[in-house]
Amino acid sequence: MKKKSLMRSIVFFFAFSLCAACFPTGFAAPAKAASAKLSVTQTTVEIGKKMTLKVSSAKASSWKSSDSKIATVSKKGVVKGKKEGVCTITAETSSGKLSCKIQVVPTAKKAAEKILAMKDKYPEGTSWTSKNKYTFKQLDGKSMSVTECQAFAFMMSDEAYGDLPAYVSYDWGQLRVGDVVFILAGSSLSDGSRTTGPHVVCVTSVDYDNDELIVCEGNRGGKVHWDSKLTISEMATYAGQCIITRCLPEEGRKDSKRPGAQKVTENKKDKASDGDTYNFVYCKKFDENCTGYQFLLSDKESLPWKETAVYYRGKDFNYIYGLFNETYYCKVRAFYLVDGKILYGAWSPVTKVKI
Repeated sequence: MKKKSLMRSIVFFFAFSLCAACFPTGFAAPAKAASAKLSVTQTTVEIGKKMTLKVSSAKASSWKSSDSKIATVSKKGVVKGKKEGVCTITAETSSGKLSCKIQVVPTAKKAAEKILAMKDKYPEGTSWTSKNKYTFKQLDGKSMSVTECQAFAFMMSDEAYGDLPAYVSYDWGQLRVGDVVFILAGSSLSDGSRTTGPHVVCVTSVDYDNDELIVCEGNRGGKVHWDSKLTISEMATYAGQCIITRCLPEEGRKDSKRPGAQKVTENKKDKASDGDTYNFVYCKKFDENCTGYQFLLSDKESLPWKETAVYYRGKDFNYIYGLFNETYYCKVRAFYLVDGKILYGAWSPVTKVKI
């Protein structure tokens, strides 16, 4: 062997030995750094109120508001609502830009005052029937003409929030004044009666500590009613269908106390406790502390807002009624209902089912 080649071999051997000594068998390369994330990706702030956005796994070098007339943001990520509207707060980090959509709304007190001032125009017992109509323009930028109870509820929501955008929500833990609540048939009302068909109301007060909603409504018995009471837990577990809100449903926040992810496991015809055969969709059982499942069903894979929402207290299935021999798409999530607080797990992937 030539002298130069021998020296190269010796150098390589010692270099390899040094690496082996420094990094023994079983050494794992450092884990890839976690991507930077904002504490929340969209939320609502009331006029005059503040909330703080935080960045994880990185440090924000700067913060910026897309419209400082609507909301401002400090160097530490403190956002303050200035006037009604929608804007974006952006954090500049070493990993790139992170953004949060902010909708600034009037305070709950101010929104309630605007709605309740309508008592003078529509006092208790005012006639309100299927002949009453209203055009609501703010849901997904689309205009829709509504009648009966929907017309009154949407009119009250507009009274509180003007032309602020509206969003569909299924989160009964974030109810706010001015929300339009869709209620399933057979739900309890404050006078002890039950709805004979789907009903729609507008929220004027939310009290989670006492599990109570105060609402106003049109076309219950053909009349306007104020200060009706509903139970939040009943809405969350089986009576509430969906919510149209002028406040952005909060997204992106993580909470270790929330239920784990679910998935649809099967669907089949089965006998219920009354002995009749119904269609059931079964999903993964989470744990005994899970209050129940929130289940959404649609005849379209995109799950539009007109989807059927069914809530069930059971631990291992959801009940579907009146749908047979058709293809539907569904998703499910578990929820806890503890001490007036409602915590939801992540939505399952959308699953195609034959019913």
